[in-house]
Amino acid sequence: MGNSVYRITDEPAPGAMSALVVNPLWPFIAVMFGGVWLSWSWFALNGVAVGSPSKNKEWMLIAGGLLGAVMLMLGLMYLADSGLVEQVYLKYLFLILVVWKLGITYALYALQSHTIELYEYYGGTIKNGVLVVVASFFVSPMILSSLPYYAQLLLR
Repeated sequence: MGNSVYRITDEPAPGAMSALVVNPLWPFIAVMFGGVWLSWSWFALNGVAVGSPSKNKEWMLIAGGLLGAVMLMLGLMYLADSGLVEQVYLKYLFLILVVWKLGITYALYALQSHTIELYEYYGGTIKNGVLVVVASFFVSPMILSSLPYYAQLLLR
């Protein structure tokens, strides 16, 4: 009959970086303390480390999230510069960007949660990411302050 091997399609296939796997709750919380630059890159690293079968979807979601954030930022900058919206209301319009980034982060969390649960169920160990989250609270402002203002808003 050949060399067919039974494999569950959504089963994780951890590789050499499996020692870096964390619960996706930590990258989700990292978006609040460090920003999307840390959170989304951590989701990408976590997906590779656990051997996530949905890592291509995750990468496409991250790329779409960044593209969408850039497009929203450009639109908001146009509104700010053209005077179509009064300065007082711009703060509220920038909440659209925050909601977009949190929505993408939640979608990444939901995608990775299932894979991590299977990984842990079949004996994989996951690390605690609280130290990275706490460190990001102190390090992120230093990193982001070296960037231009609009880049800070985009990556925060």
